[in-house]
Amino acid sequence: MVATSLDGTIKSTFHGNRLLLTGTLGTDGNFTDVNHHLGLVSVDAFENQAKADNQYADNETWPVASASPVMQGSVTLMQMDDKLRTDFFGQAAVNATVGDASVSGFADTGVYPQRALMYVTDGIAKDANGNVVKSLLITFMPNAQCISTPQKKSETDSDGISVVTWSADIQATSTEKYAPNSVQQPIYEFQVVGNDAVNSVIAQIKSGKMPVPTAKG
Repeated sequence: MVATSLDGTIKSTFHGNRLLLTGTLGTDGNFTDVNHHLGLVSVDAFENQAKADNQYADNETWPVASASPVMQGSVTLMQMDDKLRTDFFGQAAVNATVGDASVSGFADTGVYPQRALMYVTDGIAKDANGNVVKSLLITFMPNAQCISTPQKKSETDSDGISVVTWSADIQATSTEKYAPNSVQQPIYEFQVVGNDAVNSVIAQIKSGKMPVPTAKG
């Protein structure tokens, strides 16, 4: 369902995660080591773990954050490709044999790299003229890190196929390397509206880039 508000502004609805991306944010603001990962099932709500205190002044109580926001949530995937395991989830590749058969696998190291993380969600919108157009929701964390070993869930097939999933806790913090319009936060949401705009962003993704919005002057 899409709707346009009474004042003619754009309204959108989003309906499915398209892709998960990771990359390294350099001091120059550019991204390297960009990788695209399929199999994203869900992203749970992130909550601020920074401590908040109450300060009394002028006959009122004021809530004051005692530290920069530290957002924590979790992701669930039904695919874990090699680059995601090693570059984000901090796992090490392990090679072994079982009899005459060569096998490969991964093991947790307990060392979790800090990476930029983005996931892209499909949507549709109505523009100011009432036309239904494509839309994307880009959720971007410039400084994200896994904070727990990915946990696997598997079940015995019964009436159908039971897909194996992995879940892990994620922490996001802000960084001076990314602060569009001087707004420095752990998590940003950007909306892309319009068929041409959406196709342009998808083209960037297909070319191997991380389509990170830059500040508009």
